Amino acid sequence: MNYRLIALGLTGGVVAMAATQLRISPVAPATGSLNRILPASFEEPDDLAPDWARPLLDGSLAGPEGELLDVEVSALSGLVQRARVGSFPNGRIGSAASTTSCNIGNVDVPWFRQMDPRHPFIAQNLYRVTSGGRLEQIGIGWLKHGFFAADASGCGTCDPDFGDNHLNIGCQDTYGSGNNSDRNWLGPRFEVNPLSGVWDPCGSHFDIGNGSQPDCRESSHSHGPIDHMLRVYDADLNVSGAQFYYESYYVVIDDDNNLNNASYRRTTASRSGDTWSFSHPENMVRGLYVMDWGDTHHFVNDRTHGDGIIATRTVDLGGGNFRFEYAVYNHTLWQQVNSFSVSLGSGVNVSNAGFHAPTEDEEPYSNEAWSMTVNGDSVTWNVEDFNTNEFSNTLRYGTVYTFWFEANAAPTAGSATLGLHKPGDIDTITMGCVTPGRPANSEAAGLVMTMPNLRRGQQATWTITGLRPREAVYLAYSQAGILSDRVIGLGPTSLPALGLDVELLTPGVIFATLRANQNGVATLTAMVPVDAPIGRTAFQAVAPRSGGASVKSNVELRSIAN
Repeated sequence: MNYRLIALGLTGGVVAMAATQLRISPVAPATGSLNRILPASFEEPDDLAPDWARPLLDGSLAGPEGELLDVEVSALSGLVQRARVGSFPNGRIGSAASTTSCNIGNVDVPWFRQMDPRHPFIAQNLYRVTSGGRLEQIGIGWLKHGFFAADASGCGTCDPDFGDNHLNIGCQDTYGSGNNSDRNWLGPRFEVNPLSGVWDPCGSHFDIGNGSQPDCRESSHSHGPIDHMLRVYDADLNVSGAQFYYESYYVVIDDDNNLNNASYRRTTASRSGDTWSFSHPENMVRGLYVMDWGDTHHFVNDRTHGDGIIATRTVDLGGGNFRFEYAVYNHTLWQQVNSFSVSLGSGVNVSNAGFHAPTEDEEPYSNEAWSMTVNGDSVTWNVEDFNTNEFSNTLRYGTVYTFWFEANAAPTAGSATLGLHKPGDIDTITMGCVTPGRPANSEAAGLVMTMPNLRRGQQATWTITGLRPREAVYLAYSQAGILSDRVIGLGPTSLPALGLDVELLTPGVIFATLRANQNGVATLTAMVPVDAPIGRTAFQAVAPRSGGASVKSNVELRSIAN
C-alpha cells in the first residue's frame, strides 16, 4: 500500500501502517522564519505543499500508459440568491454560483448525463470567518450532476467535439448559477464515493422506481423553493464584521489528481428586504479555502483511504493563555469521521471549548452537536459511532467542522487523531498537529499543593493545582523524623499499595483520593482527627500517569497541635 505524506511544517516524515491505524509522525523540523506566535518547526515550506494550481503532469499519478485524467475548477463567479423560505431575519435562502471546469489532463473526460454514472459531480459550500477570525461553514448544497460538456476554448488547446459526451483535452465547460441551482439535477452527496467518484444510479435519489422497487430509470420530483441548493440561514449571513467565501468542488470519477478540483472566492453579503446580494471584491483562488485559513496545515493524503486537512489557528490571549482553533476538512475520506482528538501537554487546563458544523437537513444524517471530553493527555470531540447510529452527524466529504478551546499553554508540536466512522481496514488516522504544550508556570510538570497549619479537632483545607481536568490525585502523609527544621530521611520512595513514586518516608499512607475539576483543581476540606499524632508530618499529592509514571506536588511539613 502506497502512502504519500504531505505534512506542512515537516521536512520529512514516517508513515507506519498498523492493523487499525494510519499514523503520520514527524522526523525533523523545518527551518525558517517564525510564524506569528509559533516556533520555527511550524514554518510551511512551499516545496512540501500540494500544488493546487497546476496539473501533475510529471507522470507521478499517470496510468501505466501515461494517461492522466485531471479536471480543475478554472472559473468561479456570480454567487446569487435563487429563492428563499421564510422572511428575514428568520428565513433561509437557496443560492448557487457559476462554475467553469477545465480538462488539464491528457485524456478526454466522460460527461454523460444521469442516469449514466460517468459524469462529474459539483459541490458548493459557503464559509464565514467571524470578526474574531474563526472559520465556520454556514452553507452546504447537494451535488450538481454534470451533463453535456460544451467543449469551449479558453484553458488550453481545445479541439472541440460539440455534442460529444466528453470534455475534451484543453477544453472547458461552464454551468451558470441557474443551471447549478436547478433542483432536477441536484442529488445527495452521500450517494457518491468522493475518492473514486463512483455513483450508482439504481436506487438513487433520481430513481423513484416503479411502485416500491427501483427501476434504474430517471423520474421527476416535486420540490420546495430552496430544496437541494446551497442553503444558508439569514442569521448566518447577518453577522457584523464577518467575511464570506464560497467554494466549488468537482468530484470526478477516476480523477488522477483530486487536489486541484476546487476553487474559492471572497464575497460580501448585503441585504435589501428579503433579498441578499453578493459582490466579489477579489478574484477566484484555486484550491480549498481551508488551505488559506489558519497558521498551519497538516494533511493525510493517500490513494486508498482519502485525503483530509487540519488547519490550525492559535491566538495569544496573554498571561500564558492561548486559544486553539481547528478547522477539520474531509476532502475524500470515504469512511467519514466521527471523532477528533488533539494531544495536551502535562498540566494543561482546557476551558471555553466549542464546536460548529453546518446544518444539513436533507440527507439522512443527524445534526447532533459533537460532545467534548478532556481525558488526561487529550481533548476529544465525538459523535455516535457506526454501530450505534450509521447516520450520526459525521464529518463527511467536502465539509469543514470547527473545534476550539482555550488553554494555559503555548502551541507546540503535538498530534491529532481522526476516528473513522464506516468499517474499513483502519479505524483511526493520527497526524502531526499544533497543540498545547506544557504550561509556562509548570515546574517540571509538577503539582502545587497548599494547606494550612493543622490542629486536632479543627477543619483544614488542602488545595492541589496543576492537574489535568478530571484527573485523580492521592493525598498521602508520613511521619517524619525531625532534627530542628530539617527532615531526616525525606527522599524518593513508593506508596506500597500503588507503586507511586513520592518523596515521603516509607511507609507513606494515603488518606484521601480526590478528582480534579474541569480547571485542574482538586480540593479537600476535612476534620483533623482528635487523636491525630502530635509532631511533624510530611504531606504530598501524587497523580498517576500513563506508563506507571506519576506527577508529584511539593512536600509540606506540618506540626499537628492540640
